[in-house]
Amino acid sequence: MFLSSSCETPQGGNSAYLPLYKGKNGSRFVSKRNRDRRAKRREEQSFEERFQADVLDNGLAQTLNNAVTPSYAGADCFKVASSYTVSELEDSKEIDQMIEKAFNADASCKKVFTGNKGNTTGAGLPYAKTFAYSMIQDLCNPEVANIGKNLSSPSFGSKDALSLSLFNKGSVSGTDPKNLATTYSLMYSLGQREADGNFKEGRDLSGNNKSAETVEAGLFQVSANSLNLGSGKTKGFLKDIFRSFVGRLSTQSSSEKASLCLNAKLRGTKETRSPASSDDLQSLFSSGSCKGSASIVKASSYRSSRVATCFRKLTKACPSFAIKYAAGVARVNRAHNGPLVTHSELRRRGLKSAKYHKPYLKPACHSVFKSIASNKSMICGAK
Repeated sequence: MFLSSSCETPQGGNSAYLPLYKGKNGSRFVSKRNRDRRAKRREEQSFEERFQADVLDNGLAQTLNNAVTPSYAGADCFKVASSYTVSELEDSKEIDQMIEKAFNADASCKKVFTGNKGNTTGAGLPYAKTFAYSMIQDLCNPEVANIGKNLSSPSFGSKDALSLSLFNKGSVSGTDPKNLATTYSLMYSLGQREADGNFKEGRDLSGNNKSAETVEAGLFQVSANSLNLGSGKTKGFLKDIFRSFVGRLSTQSSSEKASLCLNAKLRGTKETRSPASSDDLQSLFSSGSCKGSASIVKASSYRSSRVATCFRKLTKACPSFAIKYAAGVARVNRAHNGPLVTHSELRRRGLKSAKYHKPYLKPACHSVFKSIASNKSMICGAK
């Protein structure tokens, strides 16, 4: 039944499944006084009562069309019935089913509007699951490097992407999991825009960034010089995310590395190469660029070629790091991501060509992330 499609989608997203037709009562006149009276009564009505009232106001077809849109009537999101410890999350079929149902119910999950020449790009369920489980990590352990805590804030950096109405659909005031959901919804689109969903994307060949600290890498095309972004309360936040991952991965077993990085969730995406294996991650820390992690963790500058190389390779090898770090960049200083720079800002730079007047990308797949936020207590157990 259509009532299961119940999570909020950012304004402008495409999550309705029925074409919009005018019903017989579509043009029925209802006075403002009666509409206000009905609206007040709806606050205390059941879903079925609200649905019937909307039929009177808008006609059956319009009401049905609204009902299959996730934001309809503030209905609950997809639910899970059991509590899980964090160690059990990887094997939770019930959480997987919740993610899949929300994914299938929101058209913006599969067909992502990227703002790149007004086009859309396709994303699959493994891509959505990788983002979903990364969010679960942040939701259940928000204190780790303060990632979940800071990404759940309504505003963070001086050039926070969520400070703009273009990108903050679904955010709320106060620290709240809904803000974490909105952050992930934005990053879901940004990864499709920057690299077409390829976590192992190399540098932008059309650019001139070739030095160790400026060359871009991965799904979000970030570079090591972003490590020094931030001031005030955001100072050091991006370094802390990097150091946290390097520190943890350096002491973990091969299987634990793959679990933290969510490599298995990525299988089946449209990558040009298969996702990094546990052996790839293991070699990165045993004999590769991240070997001797203690000195890397203590490093205070991205200008060390060793730090920059470790950063770049980790971004491509560890999906959960790539997502969390890029989300931090977007919240600290969105100017580091070209697609998050506004038209007016581009014009102030003197970039007046028509190619700089692209449509903005839209946050996507919000129903998946809002379902996770709404099920925090059930997913995270006692956390």
